[in-house]
Amino acid sequence: MMTQPIVSNYDLFRLFSGEDEESARTRLESVRWGGHIICPHCGSHNIYTRTGKRAGIHDCRDCLSYFSVRTGTVFENSRIALRDWIHAIYLLMTAHKDISSIQLSKEMGVTQKTGWLILHRLHTACGGNMEALRGMVGGAGPMSRLDAGLSHVMSYRPEHLTENPCILVQGDATKRDTLKRECADLIVTSPPYNIGKAYNGYAEADEKSYDDYLKFSKKWLRNCYFWTRPTGRLCVNVSIDKNRNGKVPLSADITKIAMDAGWSYHATIIWNEGNISRRTAWGSWKSASAPHIIAPVETIIVLYKGRWKRERQGTSDISGEEFKDWVLGVWNFNGESAKRIGHEAPFPRALPERCIKLLSFPGDTVLDPFAGSGTTLIEAVERGRSALGIELEKKYCDLIKQRIEKECKVRLETSQQVTPAKSTLLCWAA
Repeated sequence: MMTQPIVSNYDLFRLFSGEDEESARTRLESVRWGGHIICPHCGSHNIYTRTGKRAGIHDCRDCLSYFSVRTGTVFENSRIALRDWIHAIYLLMTAHKDISSIQLSKEMGVTQKTGWLILHRLHTACGGNMEALRGMVGGAGPMSRLDAGLSHVMSYRPEHLTENPCILVQGDATKRDTLKRECADLIVTSPPYNIGKAYNGYAEADEKSYDDYLKFSKKWLRNCYFWTRPTGRLCVNVSIDKNRNGKVPLSADITKIAMDAGWSYHATIIWNEGNISRRTAWGSWKSASAPHIIAPVETIIVLYKGRWKRERQGTSDISGEEFKDWVLGVWNFNGESAKRIGHEAPFPRALPERCIKLLSFPGDTVLDPFAGSGTTLIEAVERGRSALGIELEKKYCDLIKQRIEKECKVRLETSQQVTPAKSTLLCWAA
């Protein structure tokens, strides 16, 4: 796994041995501020540094805020020791190629969840390009290259960070207080279609009149706008038409309601399923009298909040061939088997995979307000994003937890600390 060491084993031992959390802190302070501490909130040099048990905490005399070397870096809001962060950066700088969270956790002697968090944040700090970290060149001295890597990581100013690779909420997407304001960068979802399938706990939505169904859609689309950060995106997978109890242009109506809720329209992707069942309802057979026309495709409506160009930039993980193929807007892949997944209306992993890689950066938060079988959450975790899901029905929450543990090797456990709101019934976090 490792290439030429960038520091000697003796120096590394000194850095991580016994009492060296303090040494790690002073090293990071030296790399970040060079002996002249600056307030990360207002830029003032008028700083008072605490001593004793509160060593490492600094008070700004101008803006009256306090901070540490963690503030405004990828180390912020993390219980991981600073020496462990430095150790991880060392391992990543000396690796031949990208390493997994499992591999990193074994090298460091930490849990896989901790390894995932470290990789997730460092991947974000490097704009998705870990090669930049491995290519760091320092000056003279055995620790100079490591210091260059530390400086590169700390120069990134995170807008939002999470300690949880995946959060699943048992709650209602029509209730705004289920989640906090502006908590997602991308939403990928497939809402109930109002076609008589009692799934996701929204049986009433699937048996309402069409007007009531559109009112239901208005509620959750407005909530999604509230939950999305500025310049965030929304991908809604719905049928192009609804044929039950009379034909209506479902995709067009959902698009209009979304725009009325504040969303701006960007495009409609056509998903050509290859496994549509054989037709038997032809209307007037071989006659112009009343032929029955059905489009064997679904749509993915792409919308955005504010402006199309993302506010927070990063380095995408999409290949050139994928990009050229996916921006054409006609996607050809098979649907998913309801029997195999154990859910009445699952979509295939290819759908959220394409949306996530095309429309978000590694480190972003991806939300599915109708999590269903958890496919969007699985793809988000697998693609280095934080996953956030809402699911009303307990049996499907259990299905999601099982799939994420099996397919992502991430275990979701009941959590009170990350429960977003009063309307939440239960919450699980990795």
